[in-house]
Amino acid sequence: MLNRLKKREMIVHGLDITNVAEAITRDLPFGLWCADFKRQTITGYNKFCDLLNAPATLKLTEFARLIRSDYRDMIKFVFSDIRGKDDFEIAFPTNSRWVKMKITHYDDKNDKAYGYIIEYHREKIENDSVDNLMLLMHKQNTLIHEVFDKVYIDKYNDSLQDILCEIRKVLNADQTSVVEYNFVSKTISCTYDTVTEGIKSRLDTIKNQSIYSIDWISNEITKNKAVYIYDINELSGDKLLQTKALCTNNDQSVFIQPLTFRDNIIGFMVIDFVKRKYKENALETDWIRAMSRFVEFCTNLKNKQRFQDSEKTRLRCVLDMAPFGHLHMRFEYDINNNPHDLSIIATNAQFEQMLNIENVKGKLISEVFGAEATHMLEKCVRVSQQAKKETIIDDFIYYNGASYAGGVTMSSDDEFVCVITNNPTLLYGNRKANSMSKTIISRELQHLLRTHLNAIVGFAELLSSDNNEQNKTKYMEIIKDNAQSLIDSSFIKDSLASPNEDKSGQPDDNNRSRKKILIAEDTESNYMLVSYILKSQYDIEWAHDGVEAIEMYEKSKPDLILMDVRMPRLGGLSATSRIRETDKETPIIALTAFAFENDRAKTLEAGCTNFLAKPIKAAALKEMVAKYIGE
Repeated sequence: MLNRLKKREMIVHGLDITNVAEAITRDLPFGLWCADFKRQTITGYNKFCDLLNAPATLKLTEFARLIRSDYRDMIKFVFSDIRGKDDFEIAFPTNSRWVKMKITHYDDKNDKAYGYIIEYHREKIENDSVDNLMLLMHKQNTLIHEVFDKVYIDKYNDSLQDILCEIRKVLNADQTSVVEYNFVSKTISCTYDTVTEGIKSRLDTIKNQSIYSIDWISNEITKNKAVYIYDINELSGDKLLQTKALCTNNDQSVFIQPLTFRDNIIGFMVIDFVKRKYKENALETDWIRAMSRFVEFCTNLKNKQRFQDSEKTRLRCVLDMAPFGHLHMRFEYDINNNPHDLSIIATNAQFEQMLNIENVKGKLISEVFGAEATHMLEKCVRVSQQAKKETIIDDFIYYNGASYAGGVTMSSDDEFVCVITNNPTLLYGNRKANSMSKTIISRELQHLLRTHLNAIVGFAELLSSDNNEQNKTKYMEIIKDNAQSLIDSSFIKDSLASPNEDKSGQPDDNNRSRKKILIAEDTESNYMLVSYILKSQYDIEWAHDGVEAIEMYEKSKPDLILMDVRMPRLGGLSATSRIRETDKETPIIALTAFAFENDRAKTLEAGCTNFLAKPIKAAALKEMVAKYIGE
């Protein structure tokens, strides 16, 4: 049935459409062709054989030999490029005449291209412009492939030099350069340059030169306009002086093309003609503009790489100064593709100092840690098998009689970034189970005590170096407050109890009149301090930041709010202002780390009822709360 349908489609009113089409086209001045890429052949019809003086069917390699030798490479590229296209044409010389081939259809299923071929009368085309364009495009396409091959292996500088050399050769120029702007320092510098023999390089003459030395050129470039000067000596005044400041080889002509990145000007490409004048050609100008895109591409890649290298240096400094050890490792596989070891990619100074080892980069952990490496490998394999690719391991490394905990994260398919410490509790934070709550509280109390001691030491140093008596009085008050807080903090230890035993913070069924206090505080130790002072008399709620403070206020309508001033997402003063838009009555007490008058003024201006300076003293806090909502 299918065959009958196909045959009926080819026969219309008794006429064989295939024969009719061939008869109609037989006398037309063009030939038809079909390129079969699977068989690597090309078959021609009608005038195809006459135009090429060739048999009807040819291998593609035989077809190439019919083309003039200087165009053969271009045709090879074209035939690899037209696959998949339905509209493409090219002109080229054979050994006897010029012809133009056009593809009109591509059969994807059978990998065949169809089109026509016609004689191409070059003498009708002024200045051989199409011929010239084809040559330029061929050179450009060849260069593109070379550039991307080098970019693939990170040879940006080589690629850029190749492009500049090719531009210089095609245009018969004497020098091509890249000049980049530094808009911070208002300078220009030549970063790449290629010259012919006897021409002085711009790399030495244009280095951190003032932008204003080429003011009129920069004005055009920053408008994304190219600058073309046929005869530099016809310029006068500042234009002549500024152009010669850029072109120091006594140029006759110059072409300057802007270079951009995301619509921002980054510099320009200079094409110098020292030994001859250059007459601008529309086709060549378009080609220069197209080539400048590749100059931009390589320049921006180079700048991005330089930025990344700078960022890596900063990260290296951060890692070396971090209080944790840093260990970066990669799986090494056996012949069965199973992990059998780990190689060390990088460490920081803290890691090497902590374990008293050095120069381990590039080594296997089996070399560094011996038998202990088996344990480390097993742990990393287990992390790689988890859905969550991170975990904390208390005994990740045992080395020289000491145990080190590791926070292990799988950063890619086979790499691990580890944070190493000899104090496991620093890694867990609040992520431990409730059974560790006492350890966490103890650690938070230690942090609180250290905070007061740091304040005492810091203000004592100021006290000894500041001769202002008024300031000394303030410093003494702060030192006394911190010292008193260290004494008073014993009440916290006396109040510690298991969550199952301590019911004082819960509402009493027999006492429904207890007032409710919302504590907005992002630091857990500070919240715990205030909570333990007040929870025996009031119901306590905790908001971790300013946004949460507003949400919890609207939901529970507390009798009083204790608002920390500095919090993430939204600060305490901003949160207070938002609450005051609808509520002018609820007391809001600001808790601030500073005790100076200008801080008090800011809190009152935001709408706070009063304020207390940290460190918080139990008696002062209780008295302040009782003043506004009673006991």
